[in-house]
Amino acid sequence: MRKLYLHIGHSKTGSSFLQASFANSVDVLAAHGIDYPGDPSEAATGWKISSGNGQALLTDPPEAFSVTRDRVFFSAERLFRAFAVEPDWSGRLAAFCAHHDIGEVEVLMFLRDPIPHAESSYQQMVKRGGATESVEATFANYAYPELVRDALKRDYGAVPVTWHLFNYDRHKTELIEITERFLDLPAGSLVRGGDRPVNRSMTASELTVLRGLNAHDPRAASALADALCNEVPDVDSETVFPARPVQREMLRRLSRAMAEVDAMLDEGERYGTELCQPAREPRRHVFTPQQIEILTGVLGRRVSGVTLQMQMERVRRLINVAQLQIHRERIAEAEDSLMRAQATLQGLDPEAHPDVAGLTRMVNKLRAGLAARPKIDDQAAAQPQVED
Repeated sequence: MRKLYLHIGHSKTGSSFLQASFANSVDVLAAHGIDYPGDPSEAATGWKISSGNGQALLTDPPEAFSVTRDRVFFSAERLFRAFAVEPDWSGRLAAFCAHHDIGEVEVLMFLRDPIPHAESSYQQMVKRGGATESVEATFANYAYPELVRDALKRDYGAVPVTWHLFNYDRHKTELIEITERFLDLPAGSLVRGGDRPVNRSMTASELTVLRGLNAHDPRAASALADALCNEVPDVDSETVFPARPVQREMLRRLSRAMAEVDAMLDEGERYGTELCQPAREPRRHVFTPQQIEILTGVLGRRVSGVTLQMQMERVRRLINVAQLQIHRERIAEAEDSLMRAQATLQGLDPEAHPDVAGLTRMVNKLRAGLAARPKIDDQAAAQPQVED
């Protein structure tokens, strides 16, 4: 029978870095008898932010996967929540194992000390989750130890699940080495990406811009965060911990769940509870020239995209008005509407929007139809004809 390996994160434990290594190690994995299904994304092979190959397990039927080797490997942080909270996950996992003749499931999970993880989660929510809330609100709602406990205590029925649990805050410099041992690979097998950070944390100034932008255009904020992470990876990140009473209250609230998880961990992997230095509100915000280039470039493209969409809507509206005017025999007014639509379209690159070429053809067709009509004075056409 085959063996299934799952790397499930959880969040903010170096998953993008590991998934970039996996994407660049597909041939190595295959040579050691391990399938890594799916086509690696360009982002992953380029050591940029990606989401791994495991999300398909949550959406696709078992027969959609081609498994030819004795071992198969998936990675996705999304799988952590499947293990923790999704009621149909046990059945979906069992169906996949039954279809592919899998007799063992090995799960690799990195967890984190709650205080640094809550802060890192706050940054991620601002970066890619559209958050405008304060870091204090994130600490008040943080619940990862409870989710970890629920995942570890869950009954997976006939599927034999073996957990491999490591504290990221103790092992952040040896993630690939741990994964190689988990997969029973020779040391040095997986491709290393050098010292380039993947999905780095933000600076305090970057977070301020992103949080403000989230209130108006979360998609632009997410695009900006990704660009800063991918194109300016070597900026020194900053932390934004709340006041110590907020940290202590979070630890108190989660103490029972943390104790239950600690009882299932090796001593060196248990939760740390050290308080962290609260952030000071910066008196001024500082950006490097490269950060400014990324910021203005992303926002400029976003504004250009919105402007282009508004121009497309204006053209569609003018065409609709012109068609109504033609129906009512108000030909001169229709010609004016079409001329304004044509003026809006002029200078637009057909590559910039998929509708430019089609709308241009429609305007030209309507104008050609008007040109072929007999000339009728609009005022005369509007007056009732009186016979002598």
